[in-house]
Amino acid sequence: MKERCVHKDDVNVLRDIYRNEMSLKDLLEEQEEYITALENAFETLKDEMYNTDMAMKEVEKTILVSVLRYSDIKKD
Repeated sequence: MKERCVHKDDVNVLRDIYRNEMSLKDLLEEQEEYITALENAFETLKDEMYNTDMAMKEVEKTILVSVLRYSDIKKD
């Protein structure tokens, strides 16, 4: 008898279907919703990273201006 290899993820999918008595269509819809939620979270994270980068650039600019003003005051 020939031995068959089954991927661990395939076994987990089949267990979920059996345990939750869901159809493959239901499982795929559930996974699609999960993927959509992850994509939304990723987009939010990218937006927050951009906002943080812009805020850091503004802080750097403010520090530079402050240092230049201080050096000008010191000269006088």
